[in-house]
Amino acid sequence: MTEILTNGSLTDSPDGGEGTGLALTTEEVLDLLPSYVEGTLPSHLTAEIESHVARSPVCAAELKKLRAEEDLLVEALSELRPDPGLRAKVAAACEDVHRRAERVANTLPERTWAAFRWTFGLLSVAVFTGISLVLSPASPTEELFDFGQAMGQVLPLFWINITLFMLSLFLLIGGRLVAALEARLSGRTHDPAPSRLEVLTLEALGVLGLLATTVFHYMYLLPNP
Repeated sequence: MTEILTNGSLTDSPDGGEGTGLALTTEEVLDLLPSYVEGTLPSHLTAEIESHVARSPVCAAELKKLRAEEDLLVEALSELRPDPGLRAKVAAACEDVHRRAERVANTLPERTWAAFRWTFGLLSVAVFTGISLVLSPASPTEELFDFGQAMGQVLPLFWINITLFMLSLFLLIGGRLVAALEARLSGRTHDPAPSRLEVLTLEALGVLGLLATTVFHYMYLLPNP
C-alpha cells in the first residue's frame, strides 16, 4: 500500500493497512491532530486520521484531550464576547442619540450660532493675547515677538499650545470648509455635502479647543509663587 507523510506526499509502504488504503504513523497522526480538531485538513487526511484514531488508544486519548482544551477555550472566549442582545441595544441607543443630535443641530438657528461663533472666536483671541501681554516678562513685546530668542528659551509645549489654539480657531470659524474637505477626501460621492450635524460637531470641537488652550496658556504663563 502507500504511506502518506506529513507534507502530503505518498510513498510505498510495505506493511499494508486498513481503512482508506493510506497509512499514517502514530507520530504523524499526533502532529496532525491539532489541525484535525480545527477542521483545516483535506478530506482524505481527515478520513485516514479518523480510521487511525479508531484503532489507536494513544491517538484517541490525545484527540480527547485536544477537544477538551478546545471546548474550554471556546467557553472562556464566549464570556468575553458581548451578548448579541446587548450589542443590539447599544446600536439602537447610538442610533437614538444620533437622531436626537441631528434634530438639535437642524433646529439650531444658524444666524444665532454664527454670531456666537464669531463673537466667541474674537473674544478668545483677545483673552489669549491679553494673557500673553499681562503675564509675560517685563518686556512683553520683545519676549513675544523675538522668535529667535523665544525658540531657544521657551519650551516647545508653549508653541504647541499656540498651534492648537490656532487650529481650534480655524475649526470654529471654518468648520463647514473642514467638513466639506473631509467629505471630498473620504470619497463620499452619494452625499458629498456635509450635514449640519457634522459641521456643528467640528465647530463645537473648536469651542472646546479654544477654552482648553486658553486655560493652559494662562496656567503656563502664571508666575510661580
